[in-house]
Amino acid sequence: HFAISRRHGGLRVFRSVDDEAPYRLATGPERIDGLSFSRRGDWLLSGNRRRIEARHENAGWEKRWTRQVGAVTNVIRFSPQSEHYAIGLSDGRVQHCSLTAPRIDHVIHSGVSRPRKLCIDPDRGSAVVAGASVEKASLTSDEDTTVYSNTGDSATDMTLSLTTGDLFLATGKKRQLLTCRMGSESFHETMTFTRSVRVLALDEVRQRLAVGLAGGAIKLIRTSDDTTLNSIPTGHAHISALAFEPKTGRLACGNDDGEIIILDSNSQPVSRVQAHQGPVTKVTFSSDGKHLASTSHDRRVRIIDLDDSANEVSIKLSRERVRTLAFSPDSQTIAIGGADRDILLCDAKTGELQATLGGHSDAVTDLAFSADGQSLFSLSLDGTLRR
Repeated sequence: HFAISRRHGGLRVFRSVDDEAPYRLATGPERIDGLSFSRRGDWLLSGNRRRIEARHENAGWEKRWTRQVGAVTNVIRFSPQSEHYAIGLSDGRVQHCSLTAPRIDHVIHSGVSRPRKLCIDPDRGSAVVAGASVEKASLTSDEDTTVYSNTGDSATDMTLSLTTGDLFLATGKKRQLLTCRMGSESFHETMTFTRSVRVLALDEVRQRLAVGLAGGAIKLIRTSDDTTLNSIPTGHAHISALAFEPKTGRLACGNDDGEIIILDSNSQPVSRVQAHQGPVTKVTFSSDGKHLASTSHDRRVRIIDLDDSANEVSIKLSRERVRTLAFSPDSQTIAIGGADRDILLCDAKTGELQATLGGHSDAVTDLAFSADGQSLFSLSLDGTLRR
């Protein structure tokens, strides 16, 4: 085989020198900066600005996976063993990489309209996907899902839990808080506020729901009887992100001014950090509770050491809006998903990119690791839950 790239994107793969019907592949408008076939001729790698794309002969040379790199790729070369390759980057670095890349290869469920939130119950082999509808799917088979309720398309944020088989869901709709439990056919109005509901977070251990409101207030509600436990003022900026730390009950909240405020289990502020240049869109604690990750429209993910705020990792992303973050159970890896459809796996200690997972055709809205850390579940606006 041989391949020819076009100046303004596009790739042609020929089976022989006199092949009159080559494979014509779309690669986007960017110029391809490097091409290399494996020794057996079954893999083709291309360097497309800051991306490495892998294609396989058995797939008609369609893209199998994509990896992000930190600089423009100038040259790619396969090793004689075909399982490894080297890339030369515009910043002077050379990287030695493995051809085998993890990928999302099992579609568990599709059909939920505008899916946004995901909850996994590995003990019972099931997942709940919430969007414009709320459905339960099997993790191990393609059996039909069970529809619980309809949330409507006008909901703001959503949160859900699935513990010991019991389902609890909450969503905000303008100034209303709506909740739903296992067996209910629809959501019911739990509470009405004077300000609109912006974001929600659930503390499953202590059965508390945090409701972030426009204007900077947070309401803490006991989920067992819908009683208001506390009202916490944080300032004038709208609350834009919330997350509980399960072990200690700490609450992290981000606002539209780019600040992150940490509250202890008694709802008292213990720290306040100017983390981003724009509204904080997501906060999440590491599994061991020692680090907090956040992201914003400034295309940066920050991982803060809660014991030493000076010890921080910053991941600069040359990509569209990040929607979701998830730590692995051992807190060593952070998964990043967003509007550009790919999922990045980065070292949580250094920020170094470990792998890029492809497979979705629309924005990734939620991520969750399995309890053993062996599987990563991803939810997307393309209507699929993948593992």
